[in-house]
Amino acid sequence: MTSYDKVYKAFSKRINDLKLLDLNDQEIIEYTHELMESAIPKFMMCKSDLFDRDDELGHFNVDLLPIEIEILALLMTSEWLAPQIETTEI
Repeated sequence: MTSYDKVYKAFSKRINDLKLLDLNDQEIIEYTHELMESAIPKFMMCKSDLFDRDDELGHFNVDLLPIEIEILALLMTSEWLAPQIETTEI
């Protein structure tokens, strides 16, 4: 089993978002979970079943490979970045 926390940590290494400092721990977990849920369907060639998970316990029911964790974190970064780009004025 791979905990969501492992994925969240891989994601958090990739971003620098001062707005997250205003959130409490539970709000950060909810926010990163939403990003992960948006990223999972985009990981089409994953060998592990990313839909085999337990949200209540906060883990995937399979052992994700390190590369799968990294790809999922990159996809989460893409999900985080999209609204940042959309709100940027030229």
